[in-house]
Amino acid sequence: MKVNSLYQINRKITEVDYEHPDHCILADLIWSDPEEYLQGRVPNTRRGAGQLFGPDVLAKFLALNDFHTVVRSHEAKQEGYEYLWGERLITVFSASNYCGSQGNDGAVLVYEHGLARKIISWNLSNTSLLAVSGTYSRFNFRVSTKKTKNGGDSVKSILLKRLSKIIQDNRLPLIDSFEKVSKNGVIQRSVWAKILKEVLELEKVPFLMFQRLLGVPFYGVDAKHKGPIDYMQWLLHFNDLSKRKKKTENERSKSFSLSKKSSLSERVSKMEAYMKQISLGDAKALRFS
Repeated sequence: MKVNSLYQINRKITEVDYEHPDHCILADLIWSDPEEYLQGRVPNTRRGAGQLFGPDVLAKFLALNDFHTVVRSHEAKQEGYEYLWGERLITVFSASNYCGSQGNDGAVLVYEHGLARKIISWNLSNTSLLAVSGTYSRFNFRVSTKKTKNGGDSVKSILLKRLSKIIQDNRLPLIDSFEKVSKNGVIQRSVWAKILKEVLELEKVPFLMFQRLLGVPFYGVDAKHKGPIDYMQWLLHFNDLSKRKKKTENERSKSFSLSKKSSLSERVSKMEAYMKQISLGDAKALRFS
């Protein structure tokens, strides 16, 4: 097969029919795997689609297209990468601790000047990475090394816990900033994300991308898809109700260190009053959309 065959792929395919001849190229690209000691190719019964191919198939492909090396992915490797057949085929898999349970390394392949290659690998099951990406450079995450039934926390759950804690610790400054731009308790999502970045000092975090993860409703207060949101209702997700019930009145006053007449205390009262208006069992108020 020549690389030009890729242009035959129908880019509007929404569901692959593996029996349809026009879909074969796409299916083979997604699901085919190398088999180190195989000659020729056979159906990939491990995945139920695609082909298993040997070094002779790779050699023919390289010669036909005047290539030196094939770099591929979509197959988990324990070290995050694998060289095969004289380094003519390289598998790169960047999802470390795949599915939160595999314990594998992740890796990327970097081509430098003169086509010199360099592998950068990591393991999120036992390191405090995620500082390699500008997107997460302020978080300093440490993935739990205590294994759960599934082998450990996923990156998604760690991200949610960390962001939730930061938001919870900054609820009052967030309310202050929200109220400066909205007097009716409703704000546009773009404004919501902008204020989060400014108040939490997380300029590089794409909050709009994480809004569903953070419990922002799929539909806005106007019943429109991704419409404006009620920020007080959203902040209810981050109230630690169990700890709040255990606090005495003296502990509360020490925590806030403000009189009832202070603006900060008024905001706390406003938030508690708002909570009483909403049934905490209401799925619309507390569900993560």
